[in-house]
Amino acid sequence: MLLSRLQTSSLRLRVLLLISAAVLPWLGVTVEHAFSERKLAVEASQQHMLYLTQIISSGQREAIAGAQGFLQVLAAMPEVAEAAPAHCRARLKNAHLNSQGYANIGVTDGAGTLLCDALNSAPENFAYRKWFREAVRLRHFAVGDYIIGRLSGRPVLVVATPIPEASPHPSRVVFVAIEVGWLERLLAEAKLPVGMMFSIMDAQGVVLARFPQEAGRVGKPNPIPKINQAIRAGSAGGTGEGIGAGGKERLFAFDRALGSAGGGAVYVSASLAKSQVLEQSHRALLRQLAVLGLLTLAIFVFAWFATERVVQRRIHLLIEAARKFERGDMTIRASVGRGTGELIELERAFNDMAASVERAFNQNEKVMQVASESIIVTDSRGIIVKVNAFTEKLFGYQRDELLGQSIQVLVPVHLREAHQRDMERYQAQPEVRSMGARQDLTARCKDGTEIPVNISLGPLVTEEGRFTITAVRDIRESKAYEARILHQATHDALTGLPNRALFLDLLNRAMIQAEREECLLAVVFLDLDGFKNINDTLGHDWGDQLLREIAQRISSAVRRNDVVARQGGDEFTILLQGVQHVDDVLGVSRKILTAVSEPIYLREMEFHVTASLGITIFPLDDTDAEHLLRNADTAMYRAKEAGRDGFQFYTAEMNAQAQERLAIETDLRRAIAQQEFVLHYQPQVDIASGRIIGAEALLRWNHPEKGMIPPAKFIPVAEESGLIVPIGEWVLRDACRQLRAWQLSGLPPLRIAVNLSARQFREPNLPQRIAEIMAECGLQDRGVLEVEITESLLMKNVEVARDMLKQLFDMGVRISVDDFGTGYSSLSYLQHFCLHALKVDQSFVRDITTGADGAVIAGVIVDLAHKLKLSVIAEGVETLGQLEYLEQIGCDEIQGFYFSRPLPAAAFEALVRQGRELRQVA
Repeated sequence: MLLSRLQTSSLRLRVLLLISAAVLPWLGVTVEHAFSERKLAVEASQQHMLYLTQIISSGQREAIAGAQGFLQVLAAMPEVAEAAPAHCRARLKNAHLNSQGYANIGVTDGAGTLLCDALNSAPENFAYRKWFREAVRLRHFAVGDYIIGRLSGRPVLVVATPIPEASPHPSRVVFVAIEVGWLERLLAEAKLPVGMMFSIMDAQGVVLARFPQEAGRVGKPNPIPKINQAIRAGSAGGTGEGIGAGGKERLFAFDRALGSAGGGAVYVSASLAKSQVLEQSHRALLRQLAVLGLLTLAIFVFAWFATERVVQRRIHLLIEAARKFERGDMTIRASVGRGTGELIELERAFNDMAASVERAFNQNEKVMQVASESIIVTDSRGIIVKVNAFTEKLFGYQRDELLGQSIQVLVPVHLREAHQRDMERYQAQPEVRSMGARQDLTARCKDGTEIPVNISLGPLVTEEGRFTITAVRDIRESKAYEARILHQATHDALTGLPNRALFLDLLNRAMIQAEREECLLAVVFLDLDGFKNINDTLGHDWGDQLLREIAQRISSAVRRNDVVARQGGDEFTILLQGVQHVDDVLGVSRKILTAVSEPIYLREMEFHVTASLGITIFPLDDTDAEHLLRNADTAMYRAKEAGRDGFQFYTAEMNAQAQERLAIETDLRRAIAQQEFVLHYQPQVDIASGRIIGAEALLRWNHPEKGMIPPAKFIPVAEESGLIVPIGEWVLRDACRQLRAWQLSGLPPLRIAVNLSARQFREPNLPQRIAEIMAECGLQDRGVLEVEITESLLMKNVEVARDMLKQLFDMGVRISVDDFGTGYSSLSYLQHFCLHALKVDQSFVRDITTGADGAVIAGVIVDLAHKLKLSVIAEGVETLGQLEYLEQIGCDEIQGFYFSRPLPAAAFEALVRQGRELRQVA
């Protein structure tokens, strides 16, 4: 009934109803705000009262603390602790006159009998009082219960201290009765609201004192039952609402000032009439409702007159124009007012609609022709009744060739039967279908070619019947784009070869086929030798060109069905399929090595690159793709260790070696952190004087489980993993620290020799680090530190090595070339380096007395070094014959087992202090 009346009411009534609907939330918000304010006022009042009770509780505790200090002073006075009652009473009276807030001060004997007090009271026994019992039992300060003073009629709190304190049987007990006058002063200063009441109660809620004082309340339970219930329940404090005397609602707060739940506790409570707190909120609500009512009435009056002039008149004019338009007057337009607003927009919309109807038929045809998709309209039988210009362009037909034809003419022959079934299902339940619902649709052009398309379908129902509108989009470009994206995801961007992911996929498929055909597969892991040097010296641009050339050479060297992929960097993997015999793999591997090693010409420069190949066979070595790759990688490293530019097949032994290398690397990292390395020192002896002039620091690894591990076993792993850099720095620092310790202990002048690894030598800040370590260890003399560098290391990058050695030379660091004669350098290069000494490799020293070649080479090295003003030290001297020959050819220094094995620091120091010389060695 109400809905029907609203539907037939005038616009003016609807506006008024809308205003009413708008006012109701306002009214609701106002009421809700008032209730929120009431709640906040109650909570604020309760929190304020709780704060006041807590202040009173704190004041009570402060009064007790002050009384405790006061009692301690009294207990120390002889008149109180030992004197006769007369002298005691005089002292207490004087103390009472000079103190405030105490109703009485007294002293009892050990049995509780009053000896003296400030008020000269009659003798009395207090043994039954709680404060006395607690003081005697606890043997220190005690607090009793509130009691009503006999003289003042007001509550007092008695506290007491035994004399002497902590004695099992005190001779006296001194006590003080604290008045509540401090509380009255505190409340007077607080300027409490009118009507707020404070009570001091015991553990049962019985009122001991009331402020402001109220006759008849002392000695009775608190008039608010909820406070009594909370106190008896053991609550320490809180707030709430309850019914007080006279049945009025009161807000309250309470706090426990003394004692604990269930004991002789004292509570402080405050209460205030709830109506007094809410009185201001009531007045604010009434004012807000009054303002809201007046404002609503004013809006109603304004809306009543404004709707007639501003809205209704213009709506009637618009309705009149619509009726004329409906009767066929296409030129009719509404009169549009000035400015903006909904009515003006409605009038403009009406005019736009009238104009658009005139253009609708012309625009419909133009849209069909300029659409960038093929639009085809078919009837319920699938006969084409309309096409746009893009349809002719896409399929190659003229418009007249398509009109009247079945839509099947645009469907490939092998798909027409399925298309017919789909068309019949669509006609039975027509719906809008968006582009991209299916991605594998194909259309047929006039010349017979087939193209991938997406279609959208939509039904059209008119007076002439049911039609289907089909939009066809050519997706050849998007298909090509998808193919490019897929290729980028599965192929290496630099070489165009398959990447690791695609290689693993092809390998898994090939393994399935190989099992079916009962043939073998070979996985080859290829790594270029020395490629990093090209990248480091010429830059990555040159390196990328070289990698593209290598990729083409590998691809041309393998068979048609084989797969070449790039793993990353200078690593490639090759899958050899259809392997009948291992000889097939050997032939392809040799062909790959030959193709890679051919000279490469880039920018008129000639490069020579070789490769190391690791080969594993499926299913002989493993049947898991990842494991096969790991096996081939392991074999490749074995090929590098064997001299490079070759290949190695994977074996179980190689896998075990790889696992051992991994375990060594893991243990090395722990060894660095836990300082498991030690240095041994092999003496270096001057042949002419026969005295020890220095030592070579040799690294040893004291493994906690495996004992001493020889350097030959872990140094290559440290070099390969890069751990040699922190290890080498530790060796340098520890050797320098030990040399400084020997200097300070008074040993003769010595020098210490430390080997530098290839990775250390490539560090650009090596001279600075050595200078910092020497300064840190306190080594200031020139020539006390010697670094040993291998000959092959010098020749890898002559310019960098020359600059590095020059910096070290200028710092006063001695430089010797280790293993001299075993490298491939030209002797003419020696004059370009800043050097101090050459070390004859022990392989030549070993052959001095057994073969002519070793003796000749050693003699040439000594002669060459002296001509270049370099000293010579021979290492590995183990026999007297070797020593005599070296002395004969003019060698300067030796080291080796003939004189001494490498020794721990303490043993080396003892050897030097003994003054051992070459002539003493038998």
